[in-house]
Amino acid sequence: MNKLEKVDELTPYQLDFPKEALPEIFVKDALTTDERMWVPQSDNVWFRPLCLNRSQGYWVTLLKVKKSGVLSRHRHPQGVHGFVIKGRWEYLEHDWVAEEGSYIYEPPCETHTLVVPETIVVHGHEACSICKSNIVECCTGDNCNTDYNLAVGYERS
Repeated sequence: MNKLEKVDELTPYQLDFPKEALPEIFVKDALTTDERMWVPQSDNVWFRPLCLNRSQGYWVTLLKVKKSGVLSRHRHPQGVHGFVIKGRWEYLEHDWVAEEGSYIYEPPCETHTLVVPETIVVHGHEACSICKSNIVECCTGDNCNTDYNLAVGYERS
């Protein structure tokens, strides 16, 4: 087919991409449960890098929190876009609570204190009715490993 022939809307783009165009990034299982894909940041907090772009100075990560409490007071050198997939969190410096489906933009250098409240929802279910915890290892929906989790340092919420 000649690259300049008329095509319908379902025909893929046929011309060469600009030479300065970077390749796309596709992460099929961004919310993986494979713990090896998550980087420990502190006790009960992990992040998963999805894109680290050195040339344009930005990154995209997922944050996973397994226990309520104050995570950290911090600021970012650039603006941050956030979207809550599961659970809820808030900043002490603001009067809103980010819940499932919420979007937030943080301007560069804003200082904030990230807090995950006691009513955290992890992986789509409330705290375990047996141990009153909200940690993923405990709450699979079918069983409760309370003794093990308490022995390794988790606390009841």
